[in-house]
Amino acid sequence: MPDLIQDAAEYLTELFTPDDHVALTLVQKPTATVVQRTGAAHAFATPRYLRWLRFMNRDRYEIYSTMNTVTPGSHGRRKHNIHEIRHVYLDFDDDGENAVEALLRRDDLPHPNYIVRTSPHKFQVLWRVAGFTLLETERLLRGLARDTGADIAVTDATHVLRLVGFLNHKYATPHFVTALRFHRNIFTPAHFPVYPTEPLAVSEHTRLVAKPAGAGRDPSRSGQDWRDTLSRLRRGADPRTVTAELAAARADKPNAQYYAERTVERALALIAQTPSDRYCRNTSDPTR
Repeated sequence: MPDLIQDAAEYLTELFTPDDHVALTLVQKPTATVVQRTGAAHAFATPRYLRWLRFMNRDRYEIYSTMNTVTPGSHGRRKHNIHEIRHVYLDFDDDGENAVEALLRRDDLPHPNYIVRTSPHKFQVLWRVAGFTLLETERLLRGLARDTGADIAVTDATHVLRLVGFLNHKYATPHFVTALRFHRNIFTPAHFPVYPTEPLAVSEHTRLVAKPAGAGRDPSRSGQDWRDTLSRLRRGADPRTVTAELAAARADKPNAQYYAERTVERALALIAQTPSDRYCRNTSDPTR
């Protein structure tokens, strides 16, 4: 039987060794405010630091962490900051229960170490790994996401996932994030399917930022929606207002509300990945 994990300290100290450094990202979506911290994973698991994280979580900050380590002393989580690959993962947003059940029935994949329930019907699946390069990791993540119906956007080694032990404020009733642990095995590339070599979606040294005006941008109406949404959120617009106005403006869409929510969510995720001093609030934490 799997073990239930509800404690952030237990989860972090299982995922990482005492010497591992990670990047935390805290996102207050109603205000599009982003706070980033890098440091030792086990330091983030101390009672003092967890008190601060819980305080921020009560203030509607979503709590995320990289699942792979960053080089000690790094101040970000760009690809060149990745130190070692510790996990491969999938994120299931659509028909989560059935998608995870189908994944567990596959005989060409090892049984995952953790299944994280991020909200009703939505899950993240993690395998502990060793011996992976960044290129191998991202090729595997893209291939698995296509095969299993997982979110294709969650296929880079720098991605942050929700931390167990905190509330997900995405819904009217916050959801407490928990995980099921099935085992503590560590897997190598030989345990996974081999997918064809393909170029990385993003160069290892390319920061994920919106393209400058006129630089090969999408001329479609959806492309303009994306640019306008990203620009408004970066200027501090209320995401709820942006969502409502975009849904009203795109009544031509079969599901305008979902289209608007998805556009805003992806823009907030991009802002979280590429924060600048202009958009990050300098919120005090117990290590500073």
